[in-house]
Parts: sequence; C-alpha cells; structure tokens
Amino acid sequence: FQVDPRDKNYALHEILMGGTNDTNANLLSILLLDNNNNNKVALQTMLIAQPPSHGRTCLHWAAWGNASISLIRRLVAGNPEALVRKDKLDKGHRTPLEIYRHYYCNESVRAAAADE
Repeated sequence: FQVDPRDKNYALHEILMGGTNDTNANLLSILLLDNNNNNKVALQTMLIAQPPSHGRTCLHWAAWGNASISLIRRLVAGNPEALVRKDKLDKGHRTPLEIYRHYYCNESVRAAAADE
C-alpha cells in the first residue's frame, strides 16, 4: 500500500474520509480489505496507522462516515485496538464509537449513552 507523502494517509483512509454511502466506495473499501490477506503485514500497517492530520484510524473514518456494518466488522477484525484509540485532541479526542454517537445518534440515545 502506498502512503500519500503530504498527509501520510493510505488509500483506505482517503476512501473512508469521503464516506461510503456510494456503493462503489463501500465495495472498493471491502475489496481493499479482503484482497490483501496475502500481504498481512502491509494490511495491518494500514489498519493501525493514525496519520498526523487527524490521528484517526480507518475505523475512526468508517464511524465518521456511517459505513456499513460489514465494513465496520472487517475493520474491527483487522485492528480491534482501534476501538479504544482516540483521535487527536484538537479533533475531539474521541474513539470511533464516540464519533459515531456524536454524529448519528439522536438526543435520546445520546442521553442514554451518557448515563452508562
């Protein structure tokens, strides 16, 4: 996998940043994950990367973009540690779940989550 020399993002980061509501973006993301099992070191390097611009893993961006559950499952399986990693302090210092809750849960769900 190649890294953009300017921002250190991998291709999967870039796709997920744009959101995966487009069928082709979702499919391309899944293909990137599924077709690179023969190069597990490169795949793992991409999945654990937290480029300096936001400090977000691929899972953070998938949560931010409300990605499909099948894509989320693949990302978690490839890097379960990303579930507890926080992005940069100036970007909210949030885990992927916190990002998802911030953008996609309604007020009643947010209140219930705050009570946990």
